[in-house]
Amino acid sequence: MKRTTYHFTLGLVALALAAGCVGTPLAGGVPTEHALYVMGEGKVDVTPDVATATLGVETRNVDVAQAVGENITRAQAVVDAVKAAGILEKDIQTAGFNVYAQDQFDQTGQPTGARIYVVSNTVTFIARDIPKVGDVLSAALKAGANTVNGVSFSIEDPTTAMAEARLKAMEDAKARATALADSAGVTLGKPISINESYAMPVTNFAAEKAMGYGGGGGAPVPVSAGSLTVTVQVSVTYAIK
Repeated sequence: MKRTTYHFTLGLVALALAAGCVGTPLAGGVPTEHALYVMGEGKVDVTPDVATATLGVETRNVDVAQAVGENITRAQAVVDAVKAAGILEKDIQTAGFNVYAQDQFDQTGQPTGARIYVVSNTVTFIARDIPKVGDVLSAALKAGANTVNGVSFSIEDPTTAMAEARLKAMEDAKARATALADSAGVTLGKPISINESYAMPVTNFAAEKAMGYGGGGGAPVPVSAGSLTVTVQVSVTYAIK
């Protein structure tokens, strides 16, 4: 199973005693020369429970009306197939509809005067049942989708994982602060200030790697969600004496 790890940093990670910062008290009335600054980090591995994919239909024709008409018909078939595969209507959204002209050139690079119209219609869907993602993609491809812009995996509700990662980050910060205080021969006090940084983990797979083939066969598209790492960092200022 593929594991994707994300690191979210607040900047330069530093562990230092605030020497030479004289005269400016911190919150709680502690002078800066009596404070210790550390950063802690907590990580929790989670299994993604939401997949998002953007796929579409691209059609070409020398007649713009025919290109558009064919595209609309095939795109509707793709949407119907996605719904039939178990995706709710509220989780299907049109991501883009574009029409442009493409001039044709001969072997010498000179324009021939001919023009082809290209129509692209992309749809994004959200799958909340990861094991069925491959079936949904396969159904869409069979229905006429011929472009896939990639598949991403995320966590719908990261609250529990973030709470666990936050506790680990604070434990890490305290362990670092205690080690620094002991090595400096000072006594560690209570936290004076705490700042937190985090981000929502999302892993993306390119279309070519996610699909692996054109979709004409009967087997479902192979999809592996892997795992995500929720990372929380805290910067903590402790009083020392």
